[in-house]
Amino acid sequence: MLSLATSYLFSNKVRLLLTVLSIAIAVFSIVSLVSISEGMREQITSQLEQFGPRSMVVIPTAQSRITFTPGAFRPTTGVLTDKDYYALKSLPFISTIARSISRYVFVEFKEERAKINVFAVEPVAFQDVVFVDVEKGRFLKEGERGAAVIGAKIADLFDESLDINSKIKIEGRVFRVVGVLEEKGNSFFPIDNVIIIPYDDGKEVFDTKEISAIRLTVSEGKNIQEAEKEIKEALRLKRGVKEGEEDFSILSSRFVEQRFTAVLDLVSALFIGTAFVSFVVGAVGIANTVLMSFFERVREIGVLRAVGAKRRFILTLFLMESVLLGAMGGVIGSGGAALLSLFLEVYKFRVEYALAGIILAAFVGGLAGYLPAKKAADLDIAEALRYE
Repeated sequence: MLSLATSYLFSNKVRLLLTVLSIAIAVFSIVSLVSISEGMREQITSQLEQFGPRSMVVIPTAQSRITFTPGAFRPTTGVLTDKDYYALKSLPFISTIARSISRYVFVEFKEERAKINVFAVEPVAFQDVVFVDVEKGRFLKEGERGAAVIGAKIADLFDESLDINSKIKIEGRVFRVVGVLEEKGNSFFPIDNVIIIPYDDGKEVFDTKEISAIRLTVSEGKNIQEAEKEIKEALRLKRGVKEGEEDFSILSSRFVEQRFTAVLDLVSALFIGTAFVSFVVGAVGIANTVLMSFFERVREIGVLRAVGAKRRFILTLFLMESVLLGAMGGVIGSGGAALLSLFLEVYKFRVEYALAGIILAAFVGGLAGYLPAKKAADLDIAEALRYE
């Protein structure tokens, strides 16, 4: 029976290809979606671990106006000052706290210029809340001036060799490179693409008393949500704003996870909708192919029935063809999804996803081919033999 079903399917290769392709696209879409979603969730989980479950970042912008990417948080409006910093530092449950100033400015190295994100930090406090590893040289020392540490990808922005002891200019002031950080890849703090200088230098170079962000860590034993509420209350009191009118935001791992999950769920819903439409189109294609097969083989069905073939045999034969169409599309679609893992970093392909895709495609094929198969099985023998 299997050889009979396959021989007829391959008798019209163009129709076979078009039908299988429609199912393959649907399977490719859904397996790729699941793989990308899984990969993104793992990456987000990994980055949240780097962020720290007890860490928070205060930025001077209302929560409704936050704009961020997986690479960084950047304030868009508002002002933080030393008053806010010391108000938070006085809270008993804050174990570590660090303020920073960040600006996108032109950095000069020899005859070249590049616009780079420059962070001014307090060295010891910064290392307590942001875990950085130095690949070459060293990190900034407390009280040091005129020194800079560069991210792993900063040297790539210049044609000349930028390394330890190189001198760069930031807003006209000369800084000596004392360290190069290890590459971290994608993270919530864009450590690979920044230059870090001492906090006091930053205030002078950028001519500002404003703070771009306050990073802090909550002590063990303190409930994170309670700590967040108390931090908000302290800042509202210091800044003289009412609840619901905050001109600042607190970014915690919970907040970040919720935002990313919401975005990921929306993208997943769009992909699922696309995959559903693809499956419907594929199912219609299979139903059409099996129906055409029925009309082309009416006399053959009549002969089979006349020599003793039962209705169940005819039903099974046509169902087998439709299931094979679906399964072949599933294999091709899953294979394409597996190849995609060679080109995408955010991709977590598993064999289980491929098997599920093939089984789903075969099921859809069987479902789509049932009515044409039943029509073939119920065909009257006399009418079939008279059919021209």
